[in-house]
Order: sequence, then C-alpha cells, then structure tokens
Amino acid sequence: MLKEKLEEIMADKHCKEVVLIFVDDDISSLRLAETYLRSHFKKIYVTTSPYEALDIYKEQKVDIVISDISMPELNGIEFARKIKEINKDANIIIATNFLDSNYLFDSIKIGIKSYLTKPLDLIQLGSELASISDDLAQKRIAKNNKNLLTQYKYAMDASTILSKTDPKGIITYVNDRFCEISGFSKEELLGKPHSIIRHEDMKSEAFKDLWDTIKNKKTWKGVVKNRKKNGGFYIVDATIIPITNEKGEIEEYIAARHDVTELESYKELLKNQLDSSKESLSEKIHFMAEYEKAIDAGSAFCRTSIDKNIRYVNDTFCEMLGYNKEDLVGKNYYDISDSDFFMSVREDIESKIHNNEIWRGLFKHKKSDGSLCHTSSSFVPITSKEGEVVEIMRIHKDITEIINLNKEIIDTQKDIVVTLGSIGEMRSKETAHHVKRVALYSHKLGKDYGLDEHSLELLKLASPMHDIGKVAIPDVILNKPGKLDAEEFEVIKKHTLLGHEMLKGSSREILNTAATIALEHHEKWDGSGYPHGKKSEDIHIFGRITAIADVYDALGSKRCYKDAWGVEEICELLKREKGKAFEPRLVEIFFNNIDYFEDIRKKFSDES
Repeated sequence: MLKEKLEEIMADKHCKEVVLIFVDDDISSLRLAETYLRSHFKKIYVTTSPYEALDIYKEQKVDIVISDISMPELNGIEFARKIKEINKDANIIIATNFLDSNYLFDSIKIGIKSYLTKPLDLIQLGSELASISDDLAQKRIAKNNKNLLTQYKYAMDASTILSKTDPKGIITYVNDRFCEISGFSKEELLGKPHSIIRHEDMKSEAFKDLWDTIKNKKTWKGVVKNRKKNGGFYIVDATIIPITNEKGEIEEYIAARHDVTELESYKELLKNQLDSSKESLSEKIHFMAEYEKAIDAGSAFCRTSIDKNIRYVNDTFCEMLGYNKEDLVGKNYYDISDSDFFMSVREDIESKIHNNEIWRGLFKHKKSDGSLCHTSSSFVPITSKEGEVVEIMRIHKDITEIINLNKEIIDTQKDIVVTLGSIGEMRSKETAHHVKRVALYSHKLGKDYGLDEHSLELLKLASPMHDIGKVAIPDVILNKPGKLDAEEFEVIKKHTLLGHEMLKGSSREILNTAATIALEHHEKWDGSGYPHGKKSEDIHIFGRITAIADVYDALGSKRCYKDAWGVEEICELLKREKGKAFEPRLVEIFFNNIDYFEDIRKKFSDES
C-alpha cells in the first residue's frame, strides 16, 4: 500500500531526474528510506557520516539533501550551513526526533527547505521530495529557455543587422553589425530618427507602405537602400516587426536586416555586362538580359538537434525548398542536402560545431522537385548552460539565381574569349585551331608544372587570347609575306601592349588573366624579351607557359611568311633556347610530353 501511494504522489513530478543524498546516524532510517525511494529517483546516496556527505556533495551533482539534525560528528544545522556555503541555493530537508524552537529558528535563517519530525512519515517525505523535484524541473526549464533565448539572440545578432525604434521611429537600440555597415557609432544613432540613414534614392513616398503596414500591427518586408556616414550606400532586405504590450498598443518596432549590397550590385553588373555582350551571342544570353526578378528579402532558418534532426523551420525556409513544415520537422537535415556537396564540407562543419564555433559558407540543398538550391549559410551552435551543444540554428540566404547567373556569365566569357581569340588569329590569316591547340598545350604544361585545378582552368580559358592585340596591327605589316624590317618589328611588338590594354579593365577573372598572358607571352627567361624585358620568375607563370606553347605551335604551322617546321627542328630550337627564351623546367616538361603534343597537333590540324 505504501509503495502504491508513493508511486501516486511522485508520478509526473520529474523525480527520475533528481539525485538525493540522505545522511543519518540511524541506519534503520537510511535503509527504510532507501528501500522505498530508490526506484523513484535517478540516484540516492546514503551515509551515516556528515563529512562523507559533504565530500559526496562536492564531487557529485546532488539536487536534494536530507539530513538528521542530531548526529555525533556534526549536527544537522552545522551540516546544512556547510552545504549552503558550497551552494546557497541547495535544497535541504531536516529530520529530527524532537521540535526545538532554536533549531527551527536556525533552520529558517539558513534557508532549510523543509523541517520533518521522526520517525519519518514516508508519505510526507515523498510529498516534499515530489514538490521539490517538480520545482527543480521548472527551474531547469526556465534556465534552459533563458539560455536558449540568449543564444538565439546571439545567433540572430551575429547574422543580422538589428535595430529597435520607439513608435515614432526614434532609434532606441542598434547592434554592432548595424554600426559596422552604416559607419555610425551607437552614440550617433541612439535617440535619432531613422531618417539619419535614409538614402536620397529612397523617396519619402517609398516608406508610406512601410508605415501603413507596421502601424496596423503587421510585419513589413522589403529591400531598402540606406546611406552610410561617409556618403556611400548599402542595400538591405529588411523585416520590420511591431511589438505590442498587453493592451495591444505598439511599444516598439524591431527591424532585422541582411546586407544584399554585393548581390544587388553584382546583379546590375551582370545585367550590364550581358547587355553589352557580342551580338553573335545574343540569342544564348537573351533571357539573362531580361532578368528583373529581385532576390528574396526574407532569411530562411531552421533548428536541428545535435544528431541533425529538424526541430523547427520557418515559412521562408519551407518556401525556399518547396516543402510543408510537416514534411521537414523530424526529418534528418542532411536528407535535404546535396550529398556530394555535404561530404565535401562535412568535416569542416562538424569541426566548427564541435568547437562551439559558427560555420559560415555556401551550402547546397535539395528542393522538393529534385533541383538544387544554393544558399549563403551560417550554422550557429546552441549550447546548454553546461556549455554542451544541444541544437544548431541554421540560417540561410537563397543565392541560387546569383550562382546560376555567375555560371552563365562565366560560360559567356568562355565563348567570348574563344571567339575573340579566333578573330585575332584570322586577322593574321591563321586558323582557330591554333588557339585551341595552344590552350591544350598550356593546360598540360601547367598540370605537370603543379598548378592547381582553378589555375589550370583559367590558363586553358585565357591562353587563346594571347594574340588579341594583333587586331589593331595594320594588315600590311601583320600579313607581310617576307621578313619584317626593324621598324615593322617594333610595330608588331606592340600587340602585347595593345592586347593588355583591351582586356585589363575587366573585373572578371578570366579576362584579367587573358590580359596578363597577352602582355607577357613574349617575355624571355633571360630578360631579352618584350615589352618590358622581364626575366625568370618575374614573368607570370601563365606567360612563361603560353610562350613555349605558342612558339611550338607557331613553328609547326604554315604562315604567310614561312613554311611549317618539322618536329626535329622545333626540338632543336627549344634545346638551344632552354634557359634563354624559356624556363628550363618547362622545356623538360615539354620533352617529357612530346608525343602528347604531337597527337594534339595532328588531331586539330589546320587541314582538318
């Protein structure tokens, strides 16, 4: 009967999460309590020594202490005082054979939780323990919630430009990111109207919808151009939320923003570049010239457990990937990630999270229709009060359109580079096969030299532009059938400078690389080349590689001023010019791959 009664009292009171220590010099009392209470609690320590109990309390995580008041080594009141010195919030129950007003008064002063008489009524003790256990659980929940809220605020603070204003639009709070992007200090912003950062491009009427929306206690979202302190600008996607009091009156507005300046500027740059692309490529890039869609203003985020199960997603996250919340909550986060991409970044992500650090980078998700969604993402670890990672907040900005546009502009650049390279060769009555062969030779030389994949791709794409400057050389010199005189040779040498001048103004990496190659592919290892007489490693590696590839192909090809050389003659020249015109290491790589180069020359011959 006693067992069933205790079961009823302690049901749903979180007792299984609680650790007890019971100290009493009466062994029978200890055994009785242990027999009936052990199954209801996480752990129970029992001892007849208050000093042993103190050691246990110091070493173990103990939630409730039960102590007899009359013990030979140390009475219960003194024992309780020592426990309170360790933890002023300790939960202590005192048990005594007699009621003494002095003991009772001391117990109240110390902050004893409960004062019970002996022999112990286990039902009464069970009720006290159940009540304390329930109270402890509520405090744990409150602490965890407070801790999580603090970290959620930190997560949003770390990834968002935040501000608060009063109902009249006077700034009452800004975070550090707001100050960093605007250039204003907190002192310069607090107490000022939000118009302090209004850009002249944003007319007053542009804010009418904003104010009409938030004054009606609704959330407003939109893209805003703001003014920096130095007169510059930045563009943000903003979400403004009205906060109301218990009477439903607006107390303040909270604004969360994300910097989209680079994305918006890049979008304009892509549009401008595409609008000015070659006419022959207009059909391919027509849809991009029509591009008008703005980047989504909202940030998508979700929360996952440490084992990656999704606990929460917001509407924007669902919209971004085309799922309902019911489809996602409970699902493993990496089931909606691109598996190949995830494996490439997994180690870095897990290392950052394990070290309680924020991971930032590009991520790829799988949408409900099977397509990929590219995001700029922040993975923020959320920790318990003990410092253990218990959740991960994953904040995303959809940049799929920018990624796709960037790929398209790179593809367009490739076409432009090859087309213009061919134009340069045709001006000198040569074939498009020459630039294709030079690109393949250069890639092989660069690979065996040890260049990384990105550099190899740039070299392959840009090397066809090496002679683009020839388009500005007069035909009478460019296509002269005989040997050039000194004055004519000085003119032809200018094609390096002209090519560099044509390409150097671009902000795109491929064209910048082509500019370098155009300028330096006639420089020589010993410093006797042109236009600047650079020597050895002062010549860019791309220029050194293209030089040997160009000479090998040019000598082996028929031109208006000469017949094609045989491979033996070309090899003899390269041997003579090793360490003079060409870097010795590149000449060695050339001879190690002569069969490969000859195969390329035959496969893409001028007669084919």
